[in-house]
Amino acid sequence: MKLLYPALVGLLVSGCSSVAEPATDSGTPPDAVDVADAAVADTPDVADVAIADVSEDAEDAADTTTDADADGGQTLVGTCSAADPSSCAYTPAQLYEVGGRAERTIIYTDIAGAERSVNIEVRRPVGGPEPSPLIVWSHGGGSGRDNPASVAEAWGEIFNRAGFVSIAIAHEGRSAEETRDLCLALNLGGCELIPCDIGDACTRGAAPDEEIGICVADPSLGGGYCRHFRGLHWDRPTDFSEVLDWVEAEASGGMLDGVVDVARIAYAGHSAGAGSTMMVAGAARWYRESAGDQLLMDTRPVAFMSCSPQGPDDSGFTTTSFTRERCEELAAPEDRGGCLTRPHLVLTGRGDGGDNEGENRRLTFDLAPDGERYLAYITELAPQHTTFNYETAGCERYAQDNALGSEFPARCDTYRLWIRSAALAFFDATLRDSADAQTYLESDNMDVLSGAALEWTAR
Repeated sequence: MKLLYPALVGLLVSGCSSVAEPATDSGTPPDAVDVADAAVADTPDVADVAIADVSEDAEDAADTTTDADADGGQTLVGTCSAADPSSCAYTPAQLYEVGGRAERTIIYTDIAGAERSVNIEVRRPVGGPEPSPLIVWSHGGGSGRDNPASVAEAWGEIFNRAGFVSIAIAHEGRSAEETRDLCLALNLGGCELIPCDIGDACTRGAAPDEEIGICVADPSLGGGYCRHFRGLHWDRPTDFSEVLDWVEAEASGGMLDGVVDVARIAYAGHSAGAGSTMMVAGAARWYRESAGDQLLMDTRPVAFMSCSPQGPDDSGFTTTSFTRERCEELAAPEDRGGCLTRPHLVLTGRGDGGDNEGENRRLTFDLAPDGERYLAYITELAPQHTTFNYETAGCERYAQDNALGSEFPARCDTYRLWIRSAALAFFDATLRDSADAQTYLESDNMDVLSGAALEWTAR
């Protein structure tokens, strides 16, 4: 693997339009904790990624040597130079065409005894080396989806063009009755459906043990009900584990035989999907306040990327959720070795939500134990929540509303170059054991690439 040559800086996604989070068949609205997420859960219709030609001269010029004395004592690798920041970006040396897509439906019986369907889309590069590492993606939005083709189109193409097989999961939502049944099956208590007026806040019990919810519309009830139990916190990690079961079965004599390396699987997601990646990595989380936090870790993924994850005191996470100690208290003895110990990349920034939400999101990194953990935190406000889902629309709206200047909207695309460089270097290092990618992660290239507008931390 090589560093990004200047000729390859044009590897950007363009032509993306934004559409609202689609409604699920059940008509279930977003959870209270994911209202903001659902409101901005835009997905691009098309991810048109141009592949630049790699010239022999450029390939010969791009080495992976380290220059610790250049550019004010910074440790830079490859052709990186402060005089040409774009030369500090990263991409795999070999790029591929995007191949075919295949949709499948995985059906399993959930803990409530009901049949649950999970629609996925398998995406493969053309001519990539196989068996390939696999990156599985979970989407944001609290209401769920049933169409995997609309999930992570831009990120999926980036992964495919880098030679990775990817799977997009559409996590189906639940009706009010289905949510109640799941709550009862988990023996959490207080699962009854309490009628309410749409828009009203809901409380259960008296302070200081009061639970705060929101009145959620549900057509099947002819009105609204108070939702306190966050069913998606159970469903998304559980769906993911069922998908991995399917992958392992298909990799042994099925459609993924010789295609996917089941020993090299990463889990990534945005917003509510990033909350799921955190749980699978070993972060404890509560489904309802009165029941305490729970663990749904899966030890099979070898790496994680969390884009815009929820921080402590948000959506069921606490300050202890991201500590190894809490995970080890809840995990089975044979699983404790996976408790927040695996490589993890967090992408977020100051503009990632309102009211200092971005600073809270970064605490998922700050509070976690050391060891192959990386943070890409954009300090400018223009990169919005959907920027970390590899979209530009939210950033462009913010720039227009705040009259940020002539460098916009082009700079919105530049932010994507930064997070793409971080993601591809991370996955090359963790899924392919690339020494060049690992050297990049430990260098100051990201600082020069962003003009110090992105805080890059590796520990």
